[in-house]
Amino acid sequence: MIKTELWNGYQNRFVEKDGEWWQLQKMWLSIIEVRWAWYE
Repeated sequence: MIKTELWNGYQNRFVEKDGEWWQLQKMWLSIIEVRWAWYE
């Protein structure tokens, strides 16, 4: 699905930048949680 492709691309882009990656991942996951809650 598109979500999976976006997630994989996001991981691959930031995987080498540990500190930045984790910070962005937390932000990204919080956005996903908000969107999922909205869809439910």
